[in-house]
Amino acid sequence: MSKQTSGRSGAVLATSVRNLLYGGSELSTASAPYLRDGVSIQRYLAMPLLAALPAAVGAIYFFGWHVLAIFMVALVAGGIVELIFSLGRQRPLTGGLFVVALLYSLLLPPNLPLWIVALGAAAALLSRELFGGLGHNLFHPALVGKALLIVLFPLLMNQWAEPFWGGLPSWAPPPDATTAVTPLTAALQDQATPPIWQLLMGNVPGAIGATSGVLMLLAGGWLLLTRAVDWRISITMLATVGIGQALLSMFMPAIFHGAVLIHLLGGSTLFIAFLIATDPATSPMTGGGKWIYAVMIGLLILILRALIPGSENAATFSVLFMNAFVPLIDKWTIPKSYGGRT
Repeated sequence: MSKQTSGRSGAVLATSVRNLLYGGSELSTASAPYLRDGVSIQRYLAMPLLAALPAAVGAIYFFGWHVLAIFMVALVAGGIVELIFSLGRQRPLTGGLFVVALLYSLLLPPNLPLWIVALGAAAALLSRELFGGLGHNLFHPALVGKALLIVLFPLLMNQWAEPFWGGLPSWAPPPDATTAVTPLTAALQDQATPPIWQLLMGNVPGAIGATSGVLMLLAGGWLLLTRAVDWRISITMLATVGIGQALLSMFMPAIFHGAVLIHLLGGSTLFIAFLIATDPATSPMTGGGKWIYAVMIGLLILILRALIPGSENAATFSVLFMNAFVPLIDKWTIPKSYGGRT
């Protein structure tokens, strides 16, 4: 095989991979000069999905094959809702279903009954479709589904399981799901917390896909490296949580408990910062708005954790609260045209 033929084969293979990940363009030119295309819907959907897959695999190892059943039930329940709306609007199904179903599942307790999983998944997709479908929703669908379950089933949504470690996972739900305490809850209640290496590895109770700090940092690094998300939201939110907790615990130790690393690695903080808060449909469009949005989420997380020491869901409600103000933030921070009226 000649070098020219080999080079063409490599180019075809690379193009096929890019089209598989990002989707091809029917408007591409046949010869130079070329223009780099903007970030498409396919890329926005593919990147979070790829970033969350290692966390999903880790979740199956840590909490058993029951987690895979949770994924499948969420996908089917959400798919039914989206199919009904697609038939009614006579529009094709969108790939956003897989992203919402996976992110929603990874935020749940690992021992949740499957019928409750289905209820939350249906609510998640319903919240998106009622606003007009993909890209038109005001609130993040995965958080809407989880928040509904927290309101309806507060006890079940705060029952955590001890993860498997050093053995093969089981199909059955963990038997000690009602006794486990997450590291963040222990820190907020002034109890002993596990060593940091356990939070990094994921060998702690918590949400299905958010216990491993290493996997979350890998997911975040991938999203930032590929520029699939805006670093201003993720980094600013994490910096606000870290610096804010360090200062507040110094000046008000009776109210703000817990080490900074516990707040960053626990309570799904990294998961929310990289995979949820950065959603382009529910976060501000303007640069200044992204700073405000991220800082407010970080502060709300710290305030809610101080007010409700046993809550693992402060990040969930903080993002939902700020989602409601995104249109107003965009209106306040939209740049004025040069020479225009103030």
